[in-house]
Amino acid sequence: MFGLPFPILLAIIQFSAYLVHSYYFYIHPEITLKPSLLTSYLIHSFIITFVYFSLAYSIRKKSQFIVLLYFGFIIVKLLVYFLYYKPAFMQDGEVFLWEFMAFLIPLLICLGSFIGKLSYTALKDNSV
Repeated sequence: MFGLPFPILLAIIQFSAYLVHSYYFYIHPEITLKPSLLTSYLIHSFIITFVYFSLAYSIRKKSQFIVLLYFGFIIVKLLVYFLYYKPAFMQDGEVFLWEFMAFLIPLLICLGSFIGKLSYTALKDNSV
């Protein structure tokens, strides 16, 4: 499965996770989300795809700035949370667990796919 191109792999995993995640909100109609769950999955997918191709390019070019690029990604994720998600979550005065999970679950799925694909690629390239 990790042999697929990264955007296709991520789309399959994210879509599957989105269906399971959205089913939870379907069976609990009293829970409302701001921002929407789909928006969360799309934002995380876009950012992680950009970072994946940036890191893959840096690795191919043997750049010495790989660590800075990865830390830059972490800063971008923190900025996205504090500038976009947290104000939306705080509209009612507190952040509920299901609201935070709408941010965290797509993030963890993206990071897991990202690390799995990079590890698979590194193992495949070094197994010659």
